[in-house]
Formats: sequence, C-alpha cells, structure tokens
Amino acid sequence: MPVSTTIVSNPATVTGISDSTAISITGGDYKINGGSWTSSAGTVNNGDSVKVRQTSSASYSTMTTATLNIAALTERTMLQLRH
Repeated sequence: MPVSTTIVSNPATVTGISDSTAISITGGDYKINGGSWTSSAGTVNNGDSVKVRQTSSASYSTMTTATLNIAALTERTMLQLRH
C-alpha cells in the first residue's frame, strides 16, 4: 500500500435496528447512501448503505485506524504499511 493513500471500504448495509440510530467515526470519514463524506456524528437507518474512507500513514510500518460506531455496533478498519 502506498503511503498517504485514500482507501474506501466496500459498502455495508445497516441491519438489525428499528429506529434512526447514532453514527460516528474516528480516524476517517463515512458516507451514507452515496451522500457526502463526513466525519461529523449523524444518524443511520435500517437498510442504509455506509462506506468508510481513511488515509494510509505517511510513514511505512505505521498503522492507521478508522473506527465507525453505530449504536452498540463498532466496525474498525486498520491499515499498516510495511517497507
């Protein structure tokens, strides 16, 4: 993986919630249903499609982490560059 490269996840469909639920992220940003990228907290609904975006480290052998939180569920993606 090249340094300082933007990586975008595959879409994930939100399931198992019945009401609008809080969503937030650290270490990256996300978008819902093809909307704009954001790092601000928001809400997500059952059936929404969510993608996560993060940037790899500017240094080799350094891991970056993006953690997406939806209510009690957490999805973490990590990138480590090796030289």
